[in-house]
Amino acid sequence: MASHINAKQGTPSTSRATSVHIVAEPGVQPLSAGGEVGDLESSMHSLSIAEEHRPDSPDKEDTNDLRNTVHSLWKWHSQPTLRFGMQGGDFMLSANILLSGNNYRKVALLFKFMAMGMVSVSTFFRIQDAYCIEPVQEYWDKTRAEVLESLRQKDRVVVLGDGRMDSPGHCAQFCTYTTIEQDSRDIVHIVSVDKRETNRNSVIMEKECFIRTMEALLPELAIKEVVTDAHPQSSALLNPERGKYKAWGIQHSLDIWHAAKSLSKKLRRVGTVKNQTIIQAWIKDIVNHFWYCSKHAVTEEQFKMMWVGVLHHVRDEHSWATGCCQHEPLEEGSQEKP
Repeated sequence: MASHINAKQGTPSTSRATSVHIVAEPGVQPLSAGGEVGDLESSMHSLSIAEEHRPDSPDKEDTNDLRNTVHSLWKWHSQPTLRFGMQGGDFMLSANILLSGNNYRKVALLFKFMAMGMVSVSTFFRIQDAYCIEPVQEYWDKTRAEVLESLRQKDRVVVLGDGRMDSPGHCAQFCTYTTIEQDSRDIVHIVSVDKRETNRNSVIMEKECFIRTMEALLPELAIKEVVTDAHPQSSALLNPERGKYKAWGIQHSLDIWHAAKSLSKKLRRVGTVKNQTIIQAWIKDIVNHFWYCSKHAVTEEQFKMMWVGVLHHVRDEHSWATGCCQHEPLEEGSQEKP
């Protein structure tokens, strides 16, 4: 009870008194004397005024009857009330945390800093399980079925896949592998693997995800090319001579973004070596040249001829025995890098 106001109301012929109470609803803690807000288990703020009738000098029997003599006169809520007494704001907050991809504990910490009420973690998961999971799954199944139906009309399907761990290093517990179609960029498959399904070996979780993805997509689509990162286990599965899926005649390609990222990391590592720091000024240009070669080269030999040109360009040599730079002629003294 937040506070109460007692008003003796009676006449000589009446043996009962009336008390009017201002009551805070359960689950809501009002401001304390110091102005601090306690740990709220709900973001609901409500106020009730209740009327209680009691005798001036109640005997034992009248005391037991007090439980049935309290009547709610007026009630106010800061949120609309849904069916079964659920507060509308609690429901919307819990559902939208999930649907927006946010984390409950981070949002709860934000609300704590702002001294605002927040739904409890148990309420959040109850709402998620009861109202969110099934509709999301149904919508995903319907959307995926429509995407697959449209892709079945294609004779050649190129898919791109990559896995993401829930934490870095070798201590990951879950791996989620997502696969999209190259032209439409539609997601065609998502699979998650728990480390307990791989004998607690997190190293092979991405391999297990890749196998499940291929087993699900190969009977559905005419997959002719698969693009992944340079994961050795994925490469081994798609090896045209000894791989598990060699009979399907699938071409395996490596993702340029991962290759460029790996190249940048290696160049930065070399730039920390003594007497090699000069390369740091060229890292961005070298990575850009790699992207250019990957985009314009048609064959492997052409890529090598274009890529080796970076060794000449950094020495201010723009033509050599087997080729030349593709950029416009540079003015003398325009090259600022060492």
